[in-house]
Amino acid sequence: MKVIVSTDVEAFSKKLAGIIERKSLEKAKGLRRIRGSVDVTFEDPEKRDKGTFKLVGCYGLSKGFPFRKIYYFDVTFSFTKGPEGYILELSDIKSYTMDRGVVSITKMKPPEDLINLVKEDLTEAGAKIIE
Repeated sequence: MKVIVSTDVEAFSKKLAGIIERKSLEKAKGLRRIRGSVDVTFEDPEKRDKGTFKLVGCYGLSKGFPFRKIYYFDVTFSFTKGPEGYILELSDIKSYTMDRGVVSITKMKPPEDLINLVKEDLTEAGAKIIE
């Protein structure tokens, strides 16, 4: 998945975090938004032309009965600055669980709907989906 962000990538991250936080208050079962963080890291803070854009713990999936487990997903994009703005390209999705403060990385394949949720949030924040 590729996305173009025409505004400053840091301003976009704050707007996206606000959207995810607002939508995380909605009651949902299964795959849902969770109030996580949106992090931007530049490779060279002075040039501000490349880096990573990470949605940390913004999405979760409840599984299991009677002992429910929540799987969290980190969605990572790499970005470069182009003539139209910043181009974000999906680079990685990691899944993990947390139990009493202990984080365990899992090999769970992310649900197909996860990409649709991410696209919906990115579009609402003002990004344009390319691929």
